[in-house]
Amino acid sequence: MRYTGLCFLTKYDSENKVCTVAVLHEEKIIEVAEVKEAFTDEEREAILGILHQTGKAQQNQIYKVPPGICIQVAYKAVTNYKLNSPVYISLAVTENWTACTWTKLVLSQYEQVAITNPGKIIWTEQSVTKEMYLEYLLTVADFMLPFLKDRHLTVKRYPEGVDSQGFYQKATPDYAPDFVKTDMNHDIYYTVCNNIETLLWLGNQAAIEFHIPFNDIKKQNPAEIVFDLDPPELGDLRLAVKAALEMKQILDQFQLTAFVKLSGRKGIQIHLPLKGATISYAETRIFTEFIALYLINRFPDNFTIERMKKNRANRLYIDYIQHDKDKTIICPYSPRETAFPSVAAPLFWDEVKSGLQTEHYSMKTVKDRLVKGMNPFENYFTVDQSNQMKKIIDFIKKEHKP
Repeated sequence: MRYTGLCFLTKYDSENKVCTVAVLHEEKIIEVAEVKEAFTDEEREAILGILHQTGKAQQNQIYKVPPGICIQVAYKAVTNYKLNSPVYISLAVTENWTACTWTKLVLSQYEQVAITNPGKIIWTEQSVTKEMYLEYLLTVADFMLPFLKDRHLTVKRYPEGVDSQGFYQKATPDYAPDFVKTDMNHDIYYTVCNNIETLLWLGNQAAIEFHIPFNDIKKQNPAEIVFDLDPPELGDLRLAVKAALEMKQILDQFQLTAFVKLSGRKGIQIHLPLKGATISYAETRIFTEFIALYLINRFPDNFTIERMKKNRANRLYIDYIQHDKDKTIICPYSPRETAFPSVAAPLFWDEVKSGLQTEHYSMKTVKDRLVKGMNPFENYFTVDQSNQMKKIIDFIKKEHKP
């Protein structure tokens, strides 16, 4: 199968009739392919006429071409910013070369997804357009989709950008395309985002936040335990860092593997995967309550499980109540609707330290980290600790009988 996309000419070898084509990526020109041209005699004559006036002739009749001449190409795939098996289709004389972007080229592989208003500003701060947001989703898709797979998805949409009013959406709209999978729960047909086409479609709908339950549609038990560490003040993660590190010490002693991420808004969240989903919500509540109460007993002035904000007295709220059936948590790698384009960003544990700030992990930062191979949740779905967790829960029940 071949896809078609737009590029612009940067070099022309008139002797061998080869075009070097490029696109714009993050305001830089990147060359993505060399293609054998198939200009008509009239097109070739016109292009050479232009290049004799504006192009810079190099050796062997190779011209360096100023941006402006657009070309439609076909290709089989994209690898390392290069087109595989590119083939010239035609000149695209009516196209503006600035519209030939890397994101649009890659999105051409997903012909089922109609992209509208790519220049729409979603985050005014840093001027993040819908096209830039879709590029982020393209980058994180392989890392985010495993968390979305087979889960009833709730999204928060901001059609006019995060500076405007948003709304939560549980039910899949009637106009959803056929490739969008749905599943009924409590009389609601939820979207189940199992493929990149659905993820991009949601992104085009300005779905900014992706909230997922703790169990998938096939099981009643949780696939993970998540603690939400909610500090008393926005922008101050000091207590969240302390709680996370104290919790990490306890979990290490229990020989449990924990993963940590920013919530993307206010706090920090601790994830413990439960492969196989063999432990019930009632059983996990025994464990989460034990951990929360242990920390509160040790640091009563710092932590609380008081749900009423007015009664917390500047203490961090350890939210374990939220870990329950039909409750949701923000999906790893999901953006947030904050003014700054922040992300529920997975962290390495050595990054959880004094000075940690949500603003240090924007969409661009997270995207760049993944491109460099920095994936803190790399082993998330291979960790098998359900048996160990079951032993710990049984021990807690035995030692703390009423």
